[in-house]
This record gives sequence, structure tokens and C-alpha cells, in this order.
Amino acid sequence: MKGWFERLKEMDIVKLRIIVFSCLVLSFVLALLLLRMGAKRLGLTGGEMPLLKLAQKEQTLVVQGKDIDSINKNLGKEVIIEDRVKEVKAYPGEDLWVVKLTYVSITLDGPHEKALEREGIKPSQLKGMEIRAKGVLKVHPIYGLQLFLAKDSNIEFVAGKAGH
Repeated sequence: MKGWFERLKEMDIVKLRIIVFSCLVLSFVLALLLLRMGAKRLGLTGGEMPLLKLAQKEQTLVVQGKDIDSINKNLGKEVIIEDRVKEVKAYPGEDLWVVKLTYVSITLDGPHEKALEREGIKPSQLKGMEIRAKGVLKVHPIYGLQLFLAKDSNIEFVAGKAGH
């Protein structure tokens, strides 16, 4: 009686290739099934990669402009602030506008001013409007609490009409 190894030596090379390839395919399919079962147990199914799920959870926090505690808690962080414009001051020599909200001020430089003008609004018309702006909350030595607008940020208008 010949052993398994001796019979393997006598086998035709084509048959041997077929057996090896079949074992390889079977092990690959088994690995995929085990991977899928593990992903299901970890809650990683649904077509999203785990890193994408983590990135989606880190959404920008929306802060109400009248909530001073929330503003102070988020100093140094990127936030979206919602508030009504109380006052707008122009500094023509510096090509700068300062939009004052309840506790926070926002400086509008040339590019942000042009973005507003494309929407048909001059910065002087912002008083009384409810706005949303995205940026980093910091303490400015002159203006106090200030929202430094993100480069891609535009001021969005929540409510109110220009000039009212």
C-alpha cells in the first residue's frame, strides 16, 4: 500500500496543478467568508469603510451666537456660528469690515466681501440679518471674541432681508 506522498509523486502534473489551484481558490473563498462574518460582527457592513465612518462623525459643531458658555467651550476649534448681526463697521483704509454678532465679531476682508457682492449684498446691508458662518473661534486682542473665517467659508443667510 502506497502512502499519500508516494501517490502524489506519481500523479500527473496537470492533475496536481488542478488540485493545488482548487485548494487555493477554496481557501480564498473561505477567507472572504470569515472576513465578512468578522465585519458583520464589528458592525462594519453597509458599504462604508471604517475610516470613512470615523471621518463622517467629525462634523463641524454648530454654536448659537447667544450661548456664551458654548462659545467659550469651543475656543480654538472650528465651528459654525449662527447669530443675528448687531452692527457692521467699515475700516476703508484697511479694506476690512467687522461684523458684530451678540458676543463674537467676524472680520470680512477683500475675498469675503467679493463673495458677498456676488450674491448681491454689500457688507453694510448685513445688519439685522440672521447668518451662519464657519471658522475658528479665537480671542483677538482688539476685537475680543472673533470668528476667523475658513478660506472656503461663505456667510450663509438664515433669515432677514438685506438692509433691515
